[in-house]
Amino acid sequence: MKSSRLPAAAQRIAWIDIARGLGIILVVYGHILQGLVGSHILSKGNPVWASDYTIYTFHMPLFFLLAGLQVERSLSKGRWAFLKSKVMTVAYPYLLWSWFQLSVQMLAPKGLMNTEHSPSALLTVPWQPKEQFWFLYVLFLCHLVAFATKARRWLLMPFLAMGFFVAVLIARGTVSAEQWIGAVAPWLVFFIAGILLNKPLLSWQPGRKAAFGWMVGAALGFLVLSHLCRTLSHGDADSILSWPATVAGVLLIISMSHLLARATGTLADWMGRLGRASMTVYIFHVLAGDGTRAVLKKVHILNWKTHLLVDTLAGIALPFLLHLILERLDLLAALGLGAKRRVPLPQPSPLPSSPGLE
Repeated sequence: MKSSRLPAAAQRIAWIDIARGLGIILVVYGHILQGLVGSHILSKGNPVWASDYTIYTFHMPLFFLLAGLQVERSLSKGRWAFLKSKVMTVAYPYLLWSWFQLSVQMLAPKGLMNTEHSPSALLTVPWQPKEQFWFLYVLFLCHLVAFATKARRWLLMPFLAMGFFVAVLIARGTVSAEQWIGAVAPWLVFFIAGILLNKPLLSWQPGRKAAFGWMVGAALGFLVLSHLCRTLSHGDADSILSWPATVAGVLLIISMSHLLARATGTLADWMGRLGRASMTVYIFHVLAGDGTRAVLKKVHILNWKTHLLVDTLAGIALPFLLHLILERLDLLAALGLGAKRRVPLPQPSPLPSSPGLE
């Protein structure tokens, strides 16, 4: 069925799921690439390393913006229902799976993982996020801001200004991105942008030609801006000096997602499914990718091209398969990885037709 025949709400959900699917592929690729450098399989002198900056300019801002887009709808169910939802879907999986991953890494044979932790790291998880879990930690803080302000625009503006101000201080070297305020405030900008752009972005329904045109324009703009911003920011993808490229990259993914949402075929369907499984993939891709790299190294496969391809595929496919299994067992909600499976309500039997009254 062509998505153009679907109601607007369904189309919006479709493109958001697809955008998450595209985004999570980039997340896994980026972490695998950095893991290969950390394990000395790939050097930063390799031309493929340039894609690290390119990806990191926009793939995480994309997720914060997408989260912000859905805040108003979530708040419409009530503030306390909103807070409870974010505790269960963001804070709970953050704590549960941070402790799980740290435990696995500590129990793994020495040298198997790039990152090693001491048992004391388990105690600091509530206030000191580890590895990829920083995203869930910061996302929950963003949701707390939305809860406190009721997502009212005039109350969000001071937080938006603060995010810009801190980003400027980071670029000037006055504040470190490793400090708490530096690690949180700039991401609020993209989250709040999603709230502020809620209506225009969710009501935007471009046709195929328009979506394709936007995608090509955004791609060309991104190529130019990412090159310029790399020079201006000295290769710092998180710098405010890289934000012009960030905007172009996010627009590229959004327009590409709209184009796919209007396409008929397997790619759009599976990309949407991957987007709905993005939480599971995000949480488990490090263990899956690192584990695959360790296995390949064990059998003396050290070719970086093989690792980049196989490790990335494993980082996506293994967590996705796990998600499908947990979904079938209806365990996603219990593990903080998705919504509880809804049982369709029984439909009333149609009344028998009466002759002559049709």
